[in-house]
Amino acid sequence: MAALLRILPGGLGGASGTWGMTVAVLAGATLILAPLAALRQRRLTAVVSHLLVAQLALALVALPEVARPATSSILYLLLCFVPLATASLGLLGALATEGQSDTRAALRGLWARSPVLTGVLAGLLVALAGAPPVAGFFARLFTVESALRAGLGWLVWLALLSAVLSGIVAFRWLLVLFDSRVDGPELGLPGRTAMIGIALSGAAVFSFAILLGPLMAIAARAAVPPLFGP
Repeated sequence: MAALLRILPGGLGGASGTWGMTVAVLAGATLILAPLAALRQRRLTAVVSHLLVAQLALALVALPEVARPATSSILYLLLCFVPLATASLGLLGALATEGQSDTRAALRGLWARSPVLTGVLAGLLVALAGAPPVAGFFARLFTVESALRAGLGWLVWLALLSAVLSGIVAFRWLLVLFDSRVDGPELGLPGRTAMIGIALSGAAVFSFAILLGPLMAIAARAAVPPLFGP
């Protein structure tokens, strides 16, 4: 992303007309196709991966606005994206090492078997959908504002549609996790090291919304040449 911020505005011109529409079309296609693909998945790891792709596509939404605020929004998005990806994929990986499958059938009714794991998974799914008040919601809001300032109103509508589709995906899996009709053997927590990493990453996902002001200030200070612009 740093290379794109440098090469596109700097190498191809500060006016985004020469390359902005290509980036916008790519962003719009990814925003819609990623959650649609997630709807068809039967394994939660694949679902999480597609929703993460949809989140990362928001960086492309803000890219056509060649300005410091847009670059700040992209950097804040990346700050939020890293712990979200680490926590969600790390938790699913830890469950896999414990022999727990991530299929819809295996995770149905997980709440009765492990309330703690289910609560963490549910929170991460909500964050992946970009619902308020988690940091992903503000990252989506800032990138949409950048698209509006760049005159890409149609891309804003696609971003909103992507949010709705991502919310539907997350809601469907929440129904699976909290299905009270299925019960099974109690599921233990992953190892201590894995849980510490997951806890720290998960805390960052939710605390970054509270630290919105300081993090945006850091992103604004970082959004200077030679990171972007000629």
